[in-house]
Amino acid sequence: MENHIETFFIGLTGILGFSIVLEMGKLLRFLHLLALFIISFIGFIFEIYPPAIISTCLLAGDIYMFSKLFVAKNAYNILQVRSNNEYLNTFIEYYKREIYHYSPFYKRNIESSCFLILNNIDVIGVFIVSVQNKKTLYINLDFVIPQYRDFSVGKYIYIENVQYFYNLGYEKILTVCLNETHKNYLIQMGFSEQEINGEKMFVKNLV
Repeated sequence: MENHIETFFIGLTGILGFSIVLEMGKLLRFLHLLALFIISFIGFIFEIYPPAIISTCLLAGDIYMFSKLFVAKNAYNILQVRSNNEYLNTFIEYYKREIYHYSPFYKRNIESSCFLILNNIDVIGVFIVSVQNKKTLYINLDFVIPQYRDFSVGKYIYIENVQYFYNLGYEKILTVCLNETHKNYLIQMGFSEQEINGEKMFVKNLV
């Protein structure tokens, strides 16, 4: 009986780990690989074969996914689309729960400027801004799928490609901070905290 209980919990650990890994960055993904290896090793040593085999299969799959993150060369691009673009709205609807988890105050606005974030030809995120005034953009939504939450997309938009928005006539981008993780992200992207009209905002100057 005890062996069956132990088998159940080891197997459950592997399955849950497989779900959680999709939300992880590279460091946590590596730690997850290590955990799966240990689970597989223990399973074979103590002859608990079903969860050991499952964990080994998950380990092989994760190694493949992990290697692709380092081997594949990202080729980011942004594509401006209309706010009623069918693909844009389908993407937002598909990731709606996650979008509102990270951006609870996001509201759709037909006047917003909308961009699809691409890696090669794959859509990996959306970037939506509205005009605050003639020289300022406000970020309504900055969202990428879990596999690309390693700051590389943010660096492409806010550092490598910042000239794009400057050429459109804008001199600053501003947004509100949602939590400590978001704050760290904004600081990494070159934003600084300022008080504007009595409200704390994060601002990035483009000039």
